[in-house]
Amino acid sequence: MCEPVSESNFGSMLEAKEPVQSVLPTFEVKLTTPGYILDGQVAVDITVSARYVFDKPVRGVFYAKVGVLGFDGEIDIKLKKSGQMLATGLGHFRINMEDLGENWFAESEGRRLYLEVSVLESASGRSGNVSDISTKFVQSPYQFKWDRTVRWFKKGLPYEIKVDLAYPNGKAASRVNVEVSATGIMNDGQEQVLFGEQRQNGENRPTLSTTNNRGQVNFRIYVPSDCQTIQIQVKFKHLEQIVGNMPNLCFIALKETKLQTVGNKWEGACSTPSR
Repeated sequence: MCEPVSESNFGSMLEAKEPVQSVLPTFEVKLTTPGYILDGQVAVDITVSARYVFDKPVRGVFYAKVGVLGFDGEIDIKLKKSGQMLATGLGHFRINMEDLGENWFAESEGRRLYLEVSVLESASGRSGNVSDISTKFVQSPYQFKWDRTVRWFKKGLPYEIKVDLAYPNGKAASRVNVEVSATGIMNDGQEQVLFGEQRQNGENRPTLSTTNNRGQVNFRIYVPSDCQTIQIQVKFKHLEQIVGNMPNLCFIALKETKLQTVGNKWEGACSTPSR
């Protein structure tokens, strides 16, 4: 026989629940900015991207604040921009450098461009925000490191120059043409141009190359047996800097050369070993 269903059991089976509220889809806002701003630059273009989590474009309007982030962390807002988000989910605006002030570069060098952007979705009125401080005001579009380069050389043997190239925001500078030249100071004080190490066919290895996807480039030069010091010069497109003097370790008792800046040069600072 079937057991009758009690009221209490029946009531629990019909327990009421609150209606589930629908959640509007969220979206993400991103900025595409230049890696650096150079002296004499006229303007920079900024792209705003807004897409839903399911990768559909957001329609609406954007509002942007443009300023300069100081060394002390303070933000100086210079101007405001606004515009429409296109059907592609993209918006664009241009910053004219003169709008940052008459002496904008002198006042901003070494500091960062500050961007704060809000996108207001037209369908629901919801907003998404993003800020960016990745763009720096700099004199040079590249930064280089010599951590992989040994700070000495052996007379009569090849010497390898290893350079790591990056943009001011720290990202690796790939596919950049780099040329290296080296001058040796001989025992008699005369200067001599040093060429790339010779291949088996007698040709010198090229001293012009392109950085890889990690921003790295290597060169090998031949060092004469009567060479005391090497001065290395690296050239980029429209950019030239002298970056190092490498004294021969035979004269500094295998001590690492410490580099110090003298004007726009890097010079080796080492001491003669005691005997």
